[in-house]
Amino acid sequence: MFSFAKDEETANQVSQLRLEKQINERALWNEELEEKCQFKKVKENMKQIQEELKMATKAAIEIRRVALKHQLEADKNLYDQELVSQGKTFYKQRI
Repeated sequence: MFSFAKDEETANQVSQLRLEKQINERALWNEELEEKCQFKKVKENMKQIQEELKMATKAAIEIRRVALKHQLEADKNLYDQELVSQGKTFYKQRI
């Protein structure tokens, strides 16, 4: 009778260990899955940030171009006014 109780206790321990092993394997699988998912999210965010930086750079360049164009027009107008005040003008070729 003593060995029967011992066998039953051992069987319960083995069963408990198998259950714990299965739970641990599932937990590990879930952790790995979450890590992969998090890595994918970070990668997508980095890609989106890179695209936003490209667009911001293009916008900044366009703004600088427009500002430079306005500055050049203002400088040309000022120079035209100076020439007019001296009685001179730019040569403009007619086609």
